[in-house]
Amino acid sequence: CVDSGTLCDSSAQSDSCPPPGSWSESCVNSSCSGSTLKTDCPDSSGVKYGRSFNTSACFEDVSNCNSELTCGGC
Repeated sequence: CVDSGTLCDSSAQSDSCPPPGSWSESCVNSSCSGSTLKTDCPDSSGVKYGRSFNTSACFEDVSNCNSELTCGGC
């Protein structure tokens, strides 16, 4: 479920997706399929890139680090 560019709860999503973290403040067009987050994240110049991130092995907040999704901080 996508609501104005942000994720909302859906029974089809796993418990780990969408993951917590600051990524959701800058990334848009986000969706989850199982434990895979797909989203568009900007780099430092504002150019957005499509990214996929497997949330199943991440137990920390997810961050957008210059258009790269990372587990934990940058």
